Amino acid sequence: MAITNKTGKQYYASQKKSDLKDSNALYDNQVKSTNKDYDTQVFEQSRAYEDQYRENAVQKEINKRQVAESMANLGLTDSGLNRTQQTAVQLSYGNNKANIDRQRQSGIDSLNYSRRQALDTTEQNRLAANAQIEQGYAEKAAAYDENRKTEAKNMVLSYLELGAEPPKDMIALSGISDSELKAYRNYYKKAVKVTAKNNSSGGSNKTKNDTEENSYVIKTNGSNLLKGMKGDLSGNNVTVTAIVKDKVTTGYKYTDNTSHKSTTFSVGVNPFTGDNNLDSKTSVGYAGQTYGYFDNGYQPRGVKGYGAFSKTKNGYTESVGKVPINEREQNVFKTTEGGTRYWVWDRDNNKYVEYTPEGKDSNGDTIWKKVK
Repeated sequence: MAITNKTGKQYYASQKKSDLKDSNALYDNQVKSTNKDYDTQVFEQSRAYEDQYRENAVQKEINKRQVAESMANLGLTDSGLNRTQQTAVQLSYGNNKANIDRQRQSGIDSLNYSRRQALDTTEQNRLAANAQIEQGYAEKAAAYDENRKTEAKNMVLSYLELGAEPPKDMIALSGISDSELKAYRNYYKKAVKVTAKNNSSGGSNKTKNDTEENSYVIKTNGSNLLKGMKGDLSGNNVTVTAIVKDKVTTGYKYTDNTSHKSTTFSVGVNPFTGDNNLDSKTSVGYAGQTYGYFDNGYQPRGVKGYGAFSKTKNGYTESVGKVPINEREQNVFKTTEGGTRYWVWDRDNNKYVEYTPEGKDSNGDTIWKKVK
């Protein structure tokens, strides 16, 4: 099964982790830069008061010497007055130093307050950025899961349309309920019966050989389905059963319910031509090896020489229109290497055929014309 088993959360987990890591690294660097800047400012703030500390200390010594000289001249060196004035000098020095300390600390406190504000702002920005990343990936995961569910549902319906039983894990992923699945089965069974009845009915001029030819849509040698078959497999009373091993489709069994003959092809083999398109030596195989394959295994997601098909914003191959080929609508895909071109898979000839848009019809749908 080509649909990934990963949920959207799992699919985007590594990308989200990487983006969050980059985001945190960005804000970690801002924190480091902010701290470095304010550490420098605090250092400069402290150094700016060193001159005042030195001046205050020098002034203390000058005052002490002046008091000592004055007391000596008066013969009061050992007096109480001398001791009182020396104490006053020391108190003056202490008061001045305390005042310088307050001014210095006030400047440092102001810087640290600004630092905390800057760091808080950085942290708020970090949280907002990370929340935005989380929200973005939550939306991507939801869209991925919805597209995955839609793709699984389309594949389930394709299996039923071909008369094949879809894998159980694909049914579970599609979200189709048991009652809905039963209704779809009945619908496609009725469609097969009606188409088979229409194909088997005919005019009185129909020969036995004509009837037998229409009954055998699978060649007796088991090499491939007849190229002359028109419309869908179910319309020709052919059922397709997927061969699944370890939850992986490895091939398909095609059974003609009219003749009860059957043949089996591996994934990658075109049942209409018998060509193995996994062989990189072929043009189609080369394109498949380069651009990948669709879920049918034999139809590549690009054209050799023209590049891969355009994708939607969620990474899914984008169909830009529909073209009827042999009574079946085929998707139109776009390549952009060397200019915009449009391609439709011609299963009977096992190759992509180029088409070009030619205006719109009355319903507003694009009219496509095959390029000769």
